[in-house]
Amino acid sequence: MQRETFAIIGMEKSHSWLWQALKLDKDEILNLIISVIEVSLIMRANEGQKALSEPKVATLAIVYHNDKILLVKRNKQPQRFGWGFPGGSVLPGESLNDGALRELKEETQLVATVETTLTVVEVNEFDSEGVHHHFILVPLLCSYLSGVPVAGDDALECRWMSFNDIYSQSETLIEHVATVVREAEAIIRARTN
Repeated sequence: MQRETFAIIGMEKSHSWLWQALKLDKDEILNLIISVIEVSLIMRANEGQKALSEPKVATLAIVYHNDKILLVKRNKQPQRFGWGFPGGSVLPGESLNDGALRELKEETQLVATVETTLTVVEVNEFDSEGVHHHFILVPLLCSYLSGVPVAGDDALECRWMSFNDIYSQSETLIEHVATVVREAEAIIRARTN
């Protein structure tokens, strides 16, 4: 008399486990065990690798007023506590200009108008917590219209800074800030000369 052999299979699907009893012969059980070992080895090999995120388009509002540029101290990863520009992800159906002005208002309470687009910046990095961030940042040079800067939303602090003050703060600036400010300063100076 031949005995029937069963295997209980567990699979994770959408954060819950599906269990199924399968009637298998000896060869099928052996193949199943080999498959489980292979998957386990692959998972163990990939354990040290970090998940990558898809690139997101975001805008930066480079606002100038009285020979100063507005910077915000970030309250979120990536680069939390670094000084950068107000900005954030563009919403579905939103133009780059509208996205920059919306983020500016949310983070600083300021109103401005967009003048021109500066050189696009790519950020592709892991933050201090090991989370991957990939942004295509579109800096937009903006003229101040109204308001008093008040930190809100994603900002800890906001401050008007002269060009020299910005360049002297290199250790607390987010990586791309000085480069973008130099480009903005060149455009602003060319207009006033």
